[in-house]
Amino acid sequence: MKSRTKNLLTKQEIRKLVKINFGNACEIGRIEELKGGMFNAIYKISRVKEMDQIVLKVGAAPKTPLLTYEKDIMRTEVECYRLIKEHTNVPVPAVLAYDFSRKHIESSYFFMTA
Repeated sequence: MKSRTKNLLTKQEIRKLVKINFGNACEIGRIEELKGGMFNAIYKISRVKEMDQIVLKVGAAPKTPLLTYEKDIMRTEVECYRLIKEHTNVPVPAVLAYDFSRKHIESSYFFMTA
């Protein structure tokens, strides 16, 4: 689904983020955009050696007009996953890596288990 808040990445940018967060030995198979959401760009990524799939969630670009409660919402989502896992038995995806510094791309992002 198209949305003005989705910050879509190229496959080259996604591969770069995978290497930064999981090392140069991490081989990528298929990259698929998950199109159901309306706010963030989300990708399902197949890792070859690990024989698994992970999810990359990319926040809105910095200059995108947002509602007050939407600002820095990705940091809140990661914290919610941590708190739910720590204090309940509710199954949640494991957060594998995250970066809110905007050092590598213009947005916050995180990787989680599929």
